Amino acid sequence: MRKLWFGSLGLWFATAVSPLAAEELQWKAATLGKPVPAPIRAVPEGNSPNLTPQPRVSLGAPRVQLGAPSQVIPVGSHSTIFRAQDPGASLPLGQPRRTTGPQVSEMRNGELVPMPTNPGTPRVATPMPNALPGTVTAPPSGGTLVNSTVISESVVEGPMLSGPGEIIGGGGCATGECPTGDTVLESGMLDEVGLPPQRFMMSAEYLSWWTKGTTAPALATNSPVNSFGIIGQPGTTVVAGGQDLLDNRRDGMRFRGVWWCDPCQLWGIDASIFFTNDLSDSYNYSNNPFASPQAPNALLARPFSTQNFGNLFGGQFAEAVASIGELAGNMTIASESSLWGAELNGRRRLWRGCDWNVDGLIGYRYVSLRDTISITERIYGLPQSQTFSGTIVTVNDSFRTTNHFHGGQLGLTGSIQRGRWELDWRTSVALGTVSQNIEIEGSQNVLSAGTGTAAPFFTGPAQPGGLLALNSNIGSYDRNRFAWMPELGVNLNYALTPRLKAFVGYNFMYLSSVVRAADQIDTTVDINRVPRFPVPVFQPGTQVPLGLGAPGTAPPFPGVRPTPTFRDTDFWAQGISFGLKFDW
Repeated sequence: MRKLWFGSLGLWFATAVSPLAAEELQWKAATLGKPVPAPIRAVPEGNSPNLTPQPRVSLGAPRVQLGAPSQVIPVGSHSTIFRAQDPGASLPLGQPRRTTGPQVSEMRNGELVPMPTNPGTPRVATPMPNALPGTVTAPPSGGTLVNSTVISESVVEGPMLSGPGEIIGGGGCATGECPTGDTVLESGMLDEVGLPPQRFMMSAEYLSWWTKGTTAPALATNSPVNSFGIIGQPGTTVVAGGQDLLDNRRDGMRFRGVWWCDPCQLWGIDASIFFTNDLSDSYNYSNNPFASPQAPNALLARPFSTQNFGNLFGGQFAEAVASIGELAGNMTIASESSLWGAELNGRRRLWRGCDWNVDGLIGYRYVSLRDTISITERIYGLPQSQTFSGTIVTVNDSFRTTNHFHGGQLGLTGSIQRGRWELDWRTSVALGTVSQNIEIEGSQNVLSAGTGTAAPFFTGPAQPGGLLALNSNIGSYDRNRFAWMPELGVNLNYALTPRLKAFVGYNFMYLSSVVRAADQIDTTVDINRVPRFPVPVFQPGTQVPLGLGAPGTAPPFPGVRPTPTFRDTDFWAQGISFGLKFDW
């Protein structure tokens, strides 16, 4: 019965669906209703959706491979370092160079692989593509990542400021826009240590120089009374003259400045001035008033030569200043000298390397040298003297010389540096004219004629003239002479800061023609020209004096003496210096 029921049901089902299968199917667009947000289902902790796994990047521990250490050098020709620039800024870089600084490396499969570099093509600051948070971005091949910006293909070798006055790295040679090899930025210019380019240099130094002295003729003698202080007579000794004067050390200062007209330091103005203290010597001389007449210092005299008496005493004579029993007197010889100079040059950079340079100089040079020497005697007649009792006289001779050198100058200057140390040198030669001047003055001042037999000789109107400065050579005389002046200087510098250096140096200066005061003293004298000079009278054919005659009564002198001589010589100065140099 059940089989019959199931069979009838199957027959009915087949008959009902057969008309539907015979009909043709047609596509109709569905009509969507208003969108409804789907509810958010929380995912239980510990379960995760079935997501496709993403590839992972396995990075090894970062390593930095350091190159050979760079030499520490001071401010100078260093490479420029650009860091953390605006990614959108255009950065004019110089010609790239190979470097030995540290390089970035990475680990691949457990092995250290250095980042590739390409020294032939520098990379200007390039912004890195934005990365998703939490991801690691590596620089392109050959790049160095600084603050997410690629600035070069490797770490640039060059100096860096690590602390006050401390410079790290360096030794390279920057190249760029300047023909000299410097890297200069058109906007916001920087030099090799990240400071504005040096446009001005100033130095101040202390000078400790020795200069060539001068030699005076015999100006004072001691002798026994019977030798009259005449050179060549028994017991006579020269106590003043024949030795160097003004040969002591001179102290002074020198200031130098250099202004560069352009940031490349191609053209500049170089100027300096120096001066020294006035050098002076002073000596006092007298006899021994308590000595016996035969003592070697019983008499003080001023020697000279004359031909008024022919060959008497071999042409030598003397004027007594102090003598036992007759005169109490003394004399002073004083000399002074001053030296200073200046120069103004145009300066042009001729050659430059990584750590050296050579500049040319052309300009003007001036030097001034002045000398003075004076001989002053003071004579006092002793009361017991029958000839000079009460006589008081002062006699003065003065000689002054001035030299003004003006010349055109050519020279070279340069420097070489290693680390903080720098050696700079300077050499020049100037050719020009020395304007030479000689001034000679002489005078006598009679304070008291006295009461002795010679008193009439010290009366009457005053007359110009001393003893060696008389009416035949008193006056001012000028002439010009060609001269040349070379100079050499070497300084050893140490950089205290990038801008400040301390140095010690040596200098030598030479001038081929000058007149010195002591050289202008003519010791040959016509006795008849000496004011108030009592003329001794000698026994004919002997050296025995018979007495004193009136001034101007000596035998005639063949010629005119003394005269201005214009004896010239050379001059040099050399010594050491200590100073500071500042650049900005």
